[in-house]
Amino acid sequence: MYYRAVKHDGSPVQQYTFMLCSYASLTVIVRGADPTSYGHIIPRPIGAFLTDSCTASLYSVYILALGYWALVILQGAALMELPTHLKSLETAAITFVWAFYIAYNMSLFAFKGFQP
Repeated sequence: MYYRAVKHDGSPVQQYTFMLCSYASLTVIVRGADPTSYGHIIPRPIGAFLTDSCTASLYSVYILALGYWALVILQGAALMELPTHLKSLETAAITFVWAFYIAYNMSLFAFKGFQP
């Protein structure tokens, strides 16, 4: 699907969304090996990171969809290019979401299965 989007000149929003949704699906499949997070197959810190990065990738898709919706409202359906202020706002929001979840995982690292 991603190959078809690139081959047929799909929009960057479509390509980013597909990549983020594919990553979220992959994390769900990998976490399915140890669904109750007992740490027998996948260590708890890795399982927690997969959970939070899945959430961050889905929030990133929501932010991209909201940015696209705002662009359609501002300029109509004839999509040309994102204005600079909208692109910087999207980038800042996605960066904040990922930084928050990574910092959250790092702050709770000691409590997710590696206590001595």
